Amino acid sequence: MGLEDGFGIHPAAGAARPAAAPRVVALLQRLPCPTLVVWGMESDILSEAQARRMVEILPQGELVAVPGVGHAPTLVEPVVLAALERFLGVGEAVASPSASQRV
Repeated sequence: MGLEDGFGIHPAAGAARPAAAPRVVALLQRLPCPTLVVWGMESDILSEAQARRMVEILPQGELVAVPGVGHAPTLVEPVVLAALERFLGVGEAVASPSASQRV
């Protein structure tokens, strides 16, 4: 599967979108920050192969697969919240508050 095939096909409709694929790939390749890709395993828009390919292309990509959720996993899903907290280091910030936060 080429890069264009991985991002240029809408799985549900099967309609090619060749112009968008190269732009998406170029953008993902240049993204310098750590990036968490949250993928709903029941998505009818983005396949598992596409989600994994995104993570391969990203310089610092990480994939979290959310079971039982479609294309738009919400922030209220426990799996998503835990992944975001870990990714953002929320537990570390809470465990060691700065001097200005201490009582």
